[in-house]
Amino acid sequence: MKSRRINLVVIAALLIGLIMVLVGATGCSNGTTTTKTTEKKVVKPAEPLTAEIKVDKTTVKAGESLKYTLLIKNNTDKPMEGLKLKFANPNGLDTQMSQEGGSQPAFDEATSTWIWDAGTVNPKGSYWITITMQMIPGAPSGASISAQFTVEGGGLTSPVSSNTAATTIS
Repeated sequence: MKSRRINLVVIAALLIGLIMVLVGATGCSNGTTTTKTTEKKVVKPAEPLTAEIKVDKTTVKAGESLKYTLLIKNNTDKPMEGLKLKFANPNGLDTQMSQEGGSQPAFDEATSTWIWDAGTVNPKGSYWITITMQMIPGAPSGASISAQFTVEGGGLTSPVSSNTAATTIS
């Protein structure tokens, strides 16, 4: 009778071990049981459009110039039409500027915003503008200038914002 009880205990232990293996659990030396979990990596789809701004200096003196490059990339396989870039003129910078690339912008006096018509950006294509702006003389030392732009149109459901480019006045 005793050997039969031992055999049943051994069979039960083997069955429990088999069940644990089947469900992904493993026994630990301290008598506890851990369960293996598998993580599903969620792949986020690429944004249809990305916007990036770069500035040529992280510190600037009053009266010097800053050069910003605004870049948008169409990450889709379809053209994006009717895109507009909106760049709010940063505090501390004169509203006069020069540019390379892109169309001639309009300036909205009420919001102090530059607006470019980027037109159509081809599939996997890009559109860029480099602008140079002058610091206002007498700008306070230690102040920070933050610049960012948004892109609208082109079938986007909401405006896309760029990163922020920061510069400190020395």
